[in-house]
Amino acid sequence: MKRIFYTIVLSIVMYLSLFNFAICYADDSQRDKSKVAFGAFLPEIPIQYYGGEYYDEKHICHKKIVDTTQEGKEWLLSLQEFNTKMSAVSALNAEVVFEGGAVYSYEQLEKAKDAVMYTERDENGRIVHKEIEFDGKPVLIDCKIDARQNCIVIVAKEWNETAKKKISELLDIKIEHIIFETANYTKEELKEAIEKISNAMKRKELKVLRVDVVGEKYSIFVVAEKWNSELKKKVIEISGLKEENIMFLVHKNGAYISELEYDEKEDCLINKVKEIFKMQ
Repeated sequence: MKRIFYTIVLSIVMYLSLFNFAICYADDSQRDKSKVAFGAFLPEIPIQYYGGEYYDEKHICHKKIVDTTQEGKEWLLSLQEFNTKMSAVSALNAEVVFEGGAVYSYEQLEKAKDAVMYTERDENGRIVHKEIEFDGKPVLIDCKIDARQNCIVIVAKEWNETAKKKISELLDIKIEHIIFETANYTKEELKEAIEKISNAMKRKELKVLRVDVVGEKYSIFVVAEKWNSELKKKVIEISGLKEENIMFLVHKNGAYISELEYDEKEDCLINKVKEIFKMQ
């Protein structure tokens, strides 16, 4: 009976906590129609204060809060206090951290990202790529959001200070909240390189097993049973890419590993054999 009683009391306490939080922010709920909702007893956050989220090395979820105004600071403090109380009864809440330091909301960063590069359909229904336009615009490759640093990341073939300043002005995002990265090839150029290698494989001109893009590294990987300088040279020539943008992998025991890892395993095996037969 005691166990049941404590369970009921705990449920009532949790309900009252949620109810009190809702009462405290009744005015905010009416004033801020757009909110971001979370589960596991986490309250809704007005869009203008939600700066996005990221996971740290320990897989803890960090939710960024825009705290550049007094109201934003109050929201951050209330969220932190509320989550601390709820963490005692919810394991999921314990894996969430509310932190300040955001200058821009996730909505603002998303709009800026879409303004840099986006896709739409033309009058024929075909998907076309659109990019921000201005004189001297660099060849853009990608644009993404870095919630941890509350920034947008723009990748281009090259950058100069004039282009950086112009993009900052057009997006209305401070230049310190834009990370400018460089890469050698656009996604379209990498697709073309992959197609060239694939066609060579079909024609039996190139003895490799697989080719694909390497995540967000703006490079490709090619898999073979074994590599030598001649095969590598052929892949580079057919693809038209620089060697630094090609990862040469080896297929061994159902897995793809780098040449270095493969050589280390081979050396380890040879050394073990030598040790067994005392051939060192």
